[in-house]
Amino acid sequence: MKETNRPIDELIADYLARELSPDGLTELHAWISSSEENKAYFLRQQEMAHPILSVVEGQTAAPKKDVYSVGNRLDYS
Repeated sequence: MKETNRPIDELIADYLARELSPDGLTELHAWISSSEENKAYFLRQQEMAHPILSVVEGQTAAPKKDVYSVGNRLDYS
């Protein structure tokens, strides 16, 4: 198995926790857009986290911060 890229995993984790800064969001978007492999990795992480976050939050909540507005969300599904 390929070694993970720790800084990217941290960006993804912050994104999923809705704690990613606008600069981090830009960096994550650029990384995702740079290859199909990166996009697939991001989607896998997002899919794995979604059910967990829903249970923790008690709902399938909409993002809380402005950085996650519809125009800025990283929805690659």
